[in-house]
Amino acid sequence: AAQAAIVCSPFGMTLGRRPMAGKATGKARRVALFLFDGVDLLCTSGPACLLVYAARHLARLGKPGYEIGYFSATGGALVTKQGLVVAARPLAEVRAAELDTIILPGGDSEEWRDPVIVSWLASQGPDVRRFAGISCGAFYLAYAGLLDGRSATTHWSECDLLEASFPQVNVVRDSIYVRDGGVWTSAGAAAGLGCPGRSSFEARCARTSG
Repeated sequence: AAQAAIVCSPFGMTLGRRPMAGKATGKARRVALFLFDGVDLLCTSGPACLLVYAARHLARLGKPGYEIGYFSATGGALVTKQGLVVAARPLAEVRAAELDTIILPGGDSEEWRDPVIVSWLASQGPDVRRFAGISCGAFYLAYAGLLDGRSATTHWSECDLLEASFPQVNVVRDSIYVRDGGVWTSAGAAAGLGCPGRSSFEARCARTSG
């Protein structure tokens, strides 16, 4: 049987290649979602949907929203954990200085230790305002050293592994998501809906930093 496919779009466009709704004043915050073979669909689509709808609401308030881009190590077609085929843009096209947030979804991955990805993430630390590891996406952040000396969480089934592999990380087992400075982690895909999309949206509507 043929697999369903979605083409993930560049910055400034939502899923389906439709422009962001509304005419907001100011500059939108750019969010990069990093994809890989075996990525969990809910870990990806949950935060993405929330940010897209948040952008529409913020535009109605006359406030800048979010632009979402989808990237992978080499770009091209990827297969999610659920069997859906998606297409991402190559990491080489990311202009880190323009990014506000990098989101690392969870899923079945062998790339946590990939030196190219780990090195790229580590190099973004000084320039990117916020990182988010959704579920097992926390391992990307850990291997890049971005969780060193911080509190973090991950999917309950992987907490022991995270703690054993990274003793320099304070693993929090009883929170659905943890924010430590500019780094957010969540305990699962559904918990990722509050990490960082919803909290960021609420903060910006309240005219505070988010």
